[in-house]
Amino acid sequence: MESLRRTDKLRIEYHVTDRCNLNCKSCSHYSNLKSTNKEIPKNFEKIKHDFDKIWKLTNEGSPDCVEKVTLLGGEPLLFKQLIPTIDYVKHLFPYDYEEGPLQIVTNGILLEKMKDDFWECLRRNNIAVCLSIYPTDFTGKKLDHQKFMEILAKEVPGQWFWYSAGPERTADSFDEAKIGQQFSSKWLHSHYNEDHEKYSIDCHWRKTCTHLVDNKIYQCPLIAYWKYFDMQFEGQHNFVIQDEDAIHLDRIDSFEELQKEREKVPPFCGYCRGHEAITDQWGITKNNISEYVWDGQE
Repeated sequence: MESLRRTDKLRIEYHVTDRCNLNCKSCSHYSNLKSTNKEIPKNFEKIKHDFDKIWKLTNEGSPDCVEKVTLLGGEPLLFKQLIPTIDYVKHLFPYDYEEGPLQIVTNGILLEKMKDDFWECLRRNNIAVCLSIYPTDFTGKKLDHQKFMEILAKEVPGQWFWYSAGPERTADSFDEAKIGQQFSSKWLHSHYNEDHEKYSIDCHWRKTCTHLVDNKIYQCPLIAYWKYFDMQFEGQHNFVIQDEDAIHLDRIDSFEELQKEREKVPPFCGYCRGHEAITDQWGITKNNISEYVWDGQE
């Protein structure tokens, strides 16, 4: 069975906040759920603690170990201590990695309200800004993506790009009509599949969405932010998170040990539909467990 290679570099994703100002159906980070209202806001000292160990384990943020570092959420522009956070993380991870410098992902809604010190922070740190595009008709809010792009082009020229679920992903060819209307949904089934390791072969999350949470590495957002699903749907599911579903950074001492841990398949994957996830239409969440769990057949 194919597994993660020891040579696969680490892609670090970090939520500065778990809350969002959009309410997308089936959000894989659970940022759509009302349970995120119970989030304990991060402070700067917490963020420093979270990043210090992974910095050491990656040989001080070496490009030989790290492929990408991303700050996101939720919606990161909601976070009040974003500027010192950017300064500190960029200090630890200063390089232009294979996928570029330190990146921040935003839906753009708050760009008009950001003050000069925010833009200056992005410029002095050479931060790459990824504008995540969502189909306007399904968000419940009027999103002027062209205006968001104009702001970024003015404030951080050459330091931004955009991404959507659709086939066109570059700022030079943006067309609102071509934004992807579909996304993967209903990733989970309620029974446990003992033969789940086969689903890890082509799991894009295990290789590209490695989340740093509370001094632990998770290889999937569905596991990393599970507490919100559990709070929202308490008593409606039989899913169990195990100690082995996380890589505990305080138990390892080198990048080589981290790589060995990354080769393991989290037990929680037994509940995942893997590459058999269902394709659905974008929409506004109803905070219903059926947005995530489905036991039928395609």
